[in-house]
Amino acid sequence: MKKKNYIIISIAVIIVSLIGLRVYNKIKDSQITVVETNLITVEGEAVRKGTVNDYAVLTGTITAEQTVSIIPTVPAIVRKINVEVGDEVKQGELLFQLETEDIQNQVTQANAGLEQAQLGVLNAQEAAKQAQTGYDMAKANYDLNFEKYEFSRENLAKYDELYKEGIISEAEYKQTKLQASESTLEILNKQLQQAEQSKNQANLGIENAKAMVKQAQAGYNTASGTLEDTSYTAPINGYVSSINVVESMFASNAQPAMVINYIDKVTVNVDITENMVNKLVKGQEVEVVINSLGDKVFKGTLKTISPAADARTLLYSITVEVDNKNHEIKPGMFANVKLRTEEKKDALYVKGEAVFFQEGKNFIFVEKENNAIERRELEVGIDNGEYIEILKGLTGGEIYIYKGVGFLDEDSLITMVRGDQ
Repeated sequence: MKKKNYIIISIAVIIVSLIGLRVYNKIKDSQITVVETNLITVEGEAVRKGTVNDYAVLTGTITAEQTVSIIPTVPAIVRKINVEVGDEVKQGELLFQLETEDIQNQVTQANAGLEQAQLGVLNAQEAAKQAQTGYDMAKANYDLNFEKYEFSRENLAKYDELYKEGIISEAEYKQTKLQASESTLEILNKQLQQAEQSKNQANLGIENAKAMVKQAQAGYNTASGTLEDTSYTAPINGYVSSINVVESMFASNAQPAMVINYIDKVTVNVDITENMVNKLVKGQEVEVVINSLGDKVFKGTLKTISPAADARTLLYSITVEVDNKNHEIKPGMFANVKLRTEEKKDALYVKGEAVFFQEGKNFIFVEKENNAIERRELEVGIDNGEYIEILKGLTGGEIYIYKGVGFLDEDSLITMVRGDQ
């Protein structure tokens, strides 16, 4: 009986021992789990040093770098159109042609007018030649009769005595007296003046005739130029963006018949405030994001900066140029332009998600020994949405936390995963 009781007691001790050992192991495992659970896994990296940029993102509309409107010089019927909207054309390629019959008639009429004016010059020159001959004869007559006038005046007294003495006849005496009179001189002067006026008028007729030739020549040139302008070619390489004429219909010169866009380069026009205008530099590189192309990023160049604000909006206009050799960017698309407005070199900076705001101040968590962390107060500078410049609070040798920040406080213990290694 005693032996049986001993065996039962021994078995009971063994069972209790086993149960106790199992409970101890569970307690031990539970304690380890608790310890491991209290270590919060975070991600961090070393404080960076380098260049930090501040940016502004503005929205604008894409336009072709060059747009050319083709306007007919004269109204006419469209004979043939050789392109369609969207076609790529090369400089000098034929776009459309106008009917030439009416314009050819204008050229013929203008040529006839020119020939008539040229004939008028010949007639005027002949008239001037005749007028010159008349003047020469009048001058010779004047010179001859002026000599007689002077001779008669000088010898009138002698002829008077000869007449009284009966040596010369009364007719000779009267002729000499007439030749010596002032009326004779007046007549000679008037005859010469009339001949000179005729000559001058004839020379003026030549000038007038030549002016008529110039006018007729201008009319002919205009008509001929118009005839040449019945065929219109592409003035630049580009794409046909609009066609406003129809074959066999009238083409007006009041609106463009076609519009050609050169899009090997495109531009984005945006407006900026007075706080930004002096922070930009002409020629600086710019990022351009086209949303309709899957947020694709293109490199652009700041081409122009307006020196004066718009009087209505008080904003300054800038133009960004973007290479578009493959023509995937189309005029009219919306673009986001990322402009660098500030740059700091040799600056300490951290990821923006690492900095949090509490009690009206900026803070960051920094790794310490034995899985501990420290909350550091910061003074920050540039914040571009991705990185934040640190002015005070970090020295550059720290490892800071940027993922898991929302789960931490100053008493937290962490397991650090380095994102920069």
